[in-house]
Amino acid sequence: AAASATVDEPAPKNHRTHPRSCPIDNIRQRAEADHELARVRGGLLPQNSALNPEREHKAVGLDHVEKPLFATRGQLVETRKELMKREAEESALKAEEVCVP
Repeated sequence: AAASATVDEPAPKNHRTHPRSCPIDNIRQRAEADHELARVRGGLLPQNSALNPEREHKAVGLDHVEKPLFATRGQLVETRKELMKREAEESALKAEEVCVP
């Protein structure tokens, strides 16, 4: 009796029983994946990131700063001017080293 019992065979695969599934829905997704792969191969992060994330994520506010780095605008400008002078001197020294008369 058991030997003559009917055996259900699986239905053959077709578009109704087993629809194709693709991880990419449209051509734009494929282009983005190729772009990310190229960035990774070039040694970059897959997605663009902020140039200066610390500055990019700051927000303007009126919070009180107990001891600011520069108390006045004049001090800030003076410090920037000194830094620019140092950088100019360093670049002039490098230019003298590289320059071939």
